[in-house]
Amino acid sequence: MRLKNHLQKEVLLASGAVLLVLVLIFTSQQFVRFLGDVVNGKIAPELLLSMVFLQLPPLVGFLLPLALFLGVLISFGQLYVDNELTVARSVGVGNGALAKMLLPIALWLAVFAAIFSLWVAPWAASQQQQLLHQQSSKSELSFLTPGKFQISKDGKGVMYAASMNDDGDLTQLFFAELPDAANQHQWQVISAQQGAARSPSEQENFLVLSGGVSYSLPEASSAWGVTTFDSYTMRIPAALSKLQNQKVKAVSTSQLLSDLTNTHWAELHWRLSVPISLPLLLLIAVPLSRVQPRQGKFAKMLPALMLYLSYMILMILSRGMIEDAKLPGWLGFWWIYAVFSAYCLWQYRHPNKKSSFKRKSRGAV
Repeated sequence: MRLKNHLQKEVLLASGAVLLVLVLIFTSQQFVRFLGDVVNGKIAPELLLSMVFLQLPPLVGFLLPLALFLGVLISFGQLYVDNELTVARSVGVGNGALAKMLLPIALWLAVFAAIFSLWVAPWAASQQQQLLHQQSSKSELSFLTPGKFQISKDGKGVMYAASMNDDGDLTQLFFAELPDAANQHQWQVISAQQGAARSPSEQENFLVLSGGVSYSLPEASSAWGVTTFDSYTMRIPAALSKLQNQKVKAVSTSQLLSDLTNTHWAELHWRLSVPISLPLLLLIAVPLSRVQPRQGKFAKMLPALMLYLSYMILMILSRGMIEDAKLPGWLGFWWIYAVFSAYCLWQYRHPNKKSSFKRKSRGAV
């Protein structure tokens, strides 16, 4: 019992540390990506933290099997180097007994991962998509970053404002609209000292400018038009758009089960792979973690990572084949689990068979 508690404690500590590091790395990458979208005016600044937070549930579910796999390798590797597991094996504690001690952890984590993968992650993806849809229905002005030239969503104009207060009032405004057939192939440039946003409805957004100049610059001639104004009202249409087809990762699990298309089959198997992978990878990691004291605790890390990468690549390829109807949806990833389960059984049974074969060979001699 003491050995079991000790092993479980070591594995949980190592897995938790690995998970924390991986989440911080991937979250930092997502934060930088969304921050770039904010700077480029693709998403509003107030959505930055929400978008990053909503990335955490699917991220944790995806990284949990890898964290447990690496946690077993690291903790057991250290225990082998310290001769703790070497002594345990000398008194008859084999790979099977070690795996049984850790299996309850994998099963509890599988339940936790199933909740995340089957319910929490789709909800987070759905919320993220709703935020992006609500943002797309707002005026261009809601994404304007003071002090930075910003290209409009349609790519046909450039906007700039020196500052903006909490009420949306702007100073030192500049607008430039590219020439096209709609504006008789001429540049439209407007400069104003001040501007105030007005939104009488979701479909109509206006900007009331004061103290400015409007320039019309035809492409084919030098007959420029210059108009000064004390007050000028610009209509800025809201970028209304229908909610795009819901991404499959944002579809609830119950909806996937009610309409099992190829894409839904692939997504369903991808979600189920998270809880199934936890006990499977743990059983694979236990015999892989055995190292000699002089080898170092990371001696088996490279082949173990290559095995994990092979496992993930096969699942990614299978997902694409299911989506392309090249693999039956009902088959899914089960053939991958069968292959790695056979490898796992070979890892546990091979030493015994080898010892038996040696004994028979000696007896024949």
